[in-house]
Amino acid sequence: MRLICFQALFFGLLLLLAACINEDIGQDSTQAAASVQAPFEIAAETEAVSISPYLHTDGPWILDGQNRVVILRGPQIIQSSPPYISWHTAADYDRLIEWGFNSIRLGTVWAAIEPEPGQFDDEYLAQLDERIGWARERGIYVILDMHQDLYGEKFNGDGAPAWACLDNGFAYEPWEPWFLNYLQPAVMASFNNLWRNTDGVQDAFVNMWKHIAARYADEPAVAGYDLFNEPFYGSNLPWPPELSFDRRFLQPFYENLIGSMQEADANHLYFFEPTGAAGAGVPCYMEEMNLDNIVYAPHYYSALANVFNFYYGNTWILDLMLNLVEQDARGMNVPYWVGEWALFNGQTINHEQYMEDMCRALDDHLAGWCYWIYNKDDNVGLLDPEGNERAWVLDNVSRTYPQRIHGYPLSFSFDAATDRFEMTWQENRNASGPTVIYVPQPRHYPNGFTVSCSDKPGSWKYQWDAAKSRLLVWSDPDNLLHTLTIERNPTGF
Repeated sequence: MRLICFQALFFGLLLLLAACINEDIGQDSTQAAASVQAPFEIAAETEAVSISPYLHTDGPWILDGQNRVVILRGPQIIQSSPPYISWHTAADYDRLIEWGFNSIRLGTVWAAIEPEPGQFDDEYLAQLDERIGWARERGIYVILDMHQDLYGEKFNGDGAPAWACLDNGFAYEPWEPWFLNYLQPAVMASFNNLWRNTDGVQDAFVNMWKHIAARYADEPAVAGYDLFNEPFYGSNLPWPPELSFDRRFLQPFYENLIGSMQEADANHLYFFEPTGAAGAGVPCYMEEMNLDNIVYAPHYYSALANVFNFYYGNTWILDLMLNLVEQDARGMNVPYWVGEWALFNGQTINHEQYMEDMCRALDDHLAGWCYWIYNKDDNVGLLDPEGNERAWVLDNVSRTYPQRIHGYPLSFSFDAATDRFEMTWQENRNASGPTVIYVPQPRHYPNGFTVSCSDKPGSWKYQWDAAKSRLLVWSDPDNLLHTLTIERNPTGF
């Protein structure tokens, strides 16, 4: 398994740049809570919550077709080398629902899609179609990730086909550790030539993406496209802002790519990433783009936990990084989604505490995210080598959280020690349908749970969808603010 986090960590440590924190302002509801204890199973008809036709953005929010805020959470699924299709079956997608995930970041690579110039592999794309179909059948959104590590397979990495690796004739002899190979002249030249569109190589990349966009333009299960995994500078400098790689090359690249793709597909979201180094604190200098339905998608890997393999409760660092992410997103007037996070080493000191604290920080920042990785391994995947759940991971990432919100969330939290969940949101009268909250009943509430709301008794209601472990809540539209609490029962109903 090749974890792409090291690119972000290495260049973040190399550049050692700092940024400031922006404060968030929260609000509290002062309404009295009305406690309601409901039966675990409800025989009454439960409203079906299916995938809305398409998602769209509005300021800092991702919204569904009913104008509810959507929080996208799920794992990465990828096979970045031949045969390019992962081991997962339809049954493995069933577990996503059990764990409470409403999305996946489904990895693909340029080499699989277009092995020869202008020749698209329809057999491979048919297999990709099948996986997207599995997600559709389960109400799971797919974010198609165009992955790369070390630019392409020519450099023992993944991503671009050999014909698109314009290395200027530099020899390549691999170094250890693997991520240092980003500094190899052949790899740097290939990135430089992509950013400069040498011999039309960027045009070819754009045309490949347009082929994918046209294929899935009317596919409701596709949330959108993650356009380029962890872009690398090549030999370009990350600063000063006016001359930075971000402004000279990366932003124009995205503006050209997204604009071209939207000619084929105006229905879906476009997730754009900063350089991998941004995941370790290097500033992002991209500015607001005049494009619709775009989402900022940085990665985050803590340097202390992932490079030095220790964690001593440094929660301020986690909040600092997420504040920087929010600051970048606000500056571009777009929503954000943390496209990757995890630990690199499952033997990291206090790894369980790190996992708990990271999940808490992501909740505090109302963040959607993708966990790296849904895999069977002896490290940090969701499963161990025998395919059993890795409890210290899943007990944290499979947590109570809102999937769709009839309004705008102001805060939500899940206490890992008590399993208490609380959410406050502001009413949006332009939204329809219930608020939908994933509640992992077997994992965290073996004796059931109690639901209470700040709305007056009789003005709100909820139903329990046991098949998908979801609580559907209809709040009082006459109230500006709502606070909902879920608490576990000590002895059953």
